[in-house]
Amino acid sequence: MKKSLTKILGILLIGIILAGATLFMYVSLTLPDISGYTYSPKLKTQILTSDKKLVGEIYDENRTLVSIDDMPKNLVHAVVAIEDRRFYKHHGFDLKGIFRAIAVNLKGNGIHEGASTITQQVVRRLFLSDERTYTRKIKEILLAVKFEQEFNKDEIVEIYLNDVFMGQGTYGVEEASKRFFGKHVKDLTLEECALLAGIPQAPTVYNPTTKSGYKQSKIRKEEVLDAMEDSRYITHEENEKAKAVKISIKKSDSQKNFNGRIRKGCGAYSQRVLSEAQNVLVNSFTNKNQMSKKKAQEKVEQMINQDGIKIYCSLNMSLQTAGVKSVDSFMSAYGLKDSADMAFVTVDGSNGKVLAYYGGSSSIDMANTPRQPGSTIKPLYVSKYLEQPDKTIYSTVQDGPINLYGYSPKNYGNKYYGRVTIQKAITNSLNTACLRLYDELGVKENGDLAGYDAVKEFGFSTLVDVKDDPVYNDNNYAFALGGLTYGFKPLELANAYSVFANDGEKYPYYFVDKITTKDGKLLYEREPSTAKRVRTSEANSAIVECMKGVVKYGTGTLAQTQYETFGKTGTTHDNKDFWFCGVTGNLATSIWVGTPSNKILYGISSSGVASFYNRYVNNTNEIDDFGKIANVANSQNSADKEIKYKNILVVKDNIDVTNREYFTRLEVETVSIPEEDVNKYSDRIVTKATVDASTGLLFNKEKCDKENKEIRYYISGKEPKQLCNKLHIF
Repeated sequence: MKKSLTKILGILLIGIILAGATLFMYVSLTLPDISGYTYSPKLKTQILTSDKKLVGEIYDENRTLVSIDDMPKNLVHAVVAIEDRRFYKHHGFDLKGIFRAIAVNLKGNGIHEGASTITQQVVRRLFLSDERTYTRKIKEILLAVKFEQEFNKDEIVEIYLNDVFMGQGTYGVEEASKRFFGKHVKDLTLEECALLAGIPQAPTVYNPTTKSGYKQSKIRKEEVLDAMEDSRYITHEENEKAKAVKISIKKSDSQKNFNGRIRKGCGAYSQRVLSEAQNVLVNSFTNKNQMSKKKAQEKVEQMINQDGIKIYCSLNMSLQTAGVKSVDSFMSAYGLKDSADMAFVTVDGSNGKVLAYYGGSSSIDMANTPRQPGSTIKPLYVSKYLEQPDKTIYSTVQDGPINLYGYSPKNYGNKYYGRVTIQKAITNSLNTACLRLYDELGVKENGDLAGYDAVKEFGFSTLVDVKDDPVYNDNNYAFALGGLTYGFKPLELANAYSVFANDGEKYPYYFVDKITTKDGKLLYEREPSTAKRVRTSEANSAIVECMKGVVKYGTGTLAQTQYETFGKTGTTHDNKDFWFCGVTGNLATSIWVGTPSNKILYGISSSGVASFYNRYVNNTNEIDDFGKIANVANSQNSADKEIKYKNILVVKDNIDVTNREYFTRLEVETVSIPEEDVNKYSDRIVTKATVDASTGLLFNKEKCDKENKEIRYYISGKEPKQLCNKLHIF
């Protein structure tokens, strides 16, 4: 009987051994080949300015590779002590740990403890799934042994510390160090190393940026320090000293000027950069490498999402920061934060660089969305009119009622000036005078209005020709006053005004200077563009002189800065779009205010939008770097001085205040101007008063009928001060 039992047990043992050997053999045949493997994880694509200031990062896994030589020894020791204290003694797996895990798992009737070494954790993340099965565990062990034949211990620890998941999209100790402590990993203290080493076991539980996570991470940190002492990496005194230190955790949203992956206010710009980068790389691979377009697109997508390329862009951080800062103050000053949006673009006229670009606060990039341009279109064709040899800014044109084939626009406020100079027509934005100039340009042989073709020369992509749509197109007279099928994009309008900044020549705008691999190998570099002559130098100088008047004493006076500036305001007739386009030195800027949903706005005008330009330029410290810019103010108005703004309620520029007793809400606006300039508006500042319409006296709720209650605006000092005491019987 005993012999039979022994025989049976022997057969069972042999069967188990054979089954195990067969399983190991089968698993070994299905292992990935790791001979010659090079660690190359998904890396971040960085968008950088030419002086290497970070604009944004594009990544699936937020990781920055760092050499083990740049990691503190305390961090390496902390990880080894808490994760795999026999790391330097085993060859990929720890037999003692495996037996302990088997015992625990058999008791629990399932997989509850892994006992994975650091090497096993590395191969699991690089080559295997996270499923909890014995087959995967065998693969993990076999791969770990092979991996240790390919890499030494320092290399394995380096891979682990660069690859480990640290929570919320963060991978590796360098990014985790910056996220939690605001410093590079090489600068971590002992206690910070211990806290960081404890996170990988449960990144959500030990997330130190949350209240509960901070408490748990403190407990875990002390466990790590004790493990380091047990492993003789630190002394008891060092352990106790580190435990006593209170670690300061950087708030998750405190990375200055950043909004998630992208610098605040640079989201729309970054999308434009990525789009252009994709296009130039695809074109480069298809043209130079004879690659199919589909393969080129796939390669470029991989490069951007995984390879960690560096895209050097056109952005000037000083201008962009000043602009975004000005958006917040401007929208708050005019009470538009919740009701409107805005966009601005600045282009360097000397080369086409897009130096600043803000697409608004919504998900729609309004800097690249066409909107009706209003009167900003006028200089584009009037400059063509001035190319005629017998025309100057002092040539005259009739300003008065007009009817062109049924089109009968009016001047704002129905005010006409008779015979005026071209300069006055632009300075005062006179609709009927400018329309006559547009008409006088005539009709071309192809049937197009010459004024329409003159505007086309600036390269707008949104215009609709007759051949594209015989019925709804832009080849008409309403076009002259900004009545377009779609409109202009702020980006393209800024590029158009850059012609005036560059003596009549236009460079194509661009966003990307060059692209390199993560190691600095050049993938693409932009070649200098050739400028296209759009206007003669003489005509350009003439229209610039007209637009100087707009800023000096016309509709754009609120755009005045300490630098010589010219530009043009624009408002649509339905009060849905408000513009100012300004030029200072080489810099051409378009500014749009409105709503993505095309709603009517109150309390703002294009004159008010011009004040944004003032804020923008005055907030920029590097304005002198862009062309020969004349400083037209004294040193007290330098950009370093903090300018205090004041909101005042004034009659709109286009409203004649002569012989007017009072004004309505639609005839006044709030403007935000430097406090020192308030006196300049003394004859247009108004005071709000609630009056009895039948008497013109202040409304008396005790005696006046509600039907007579009316809000009026009076030139300050002329508002009624007497309370109505009339007995209203009828």
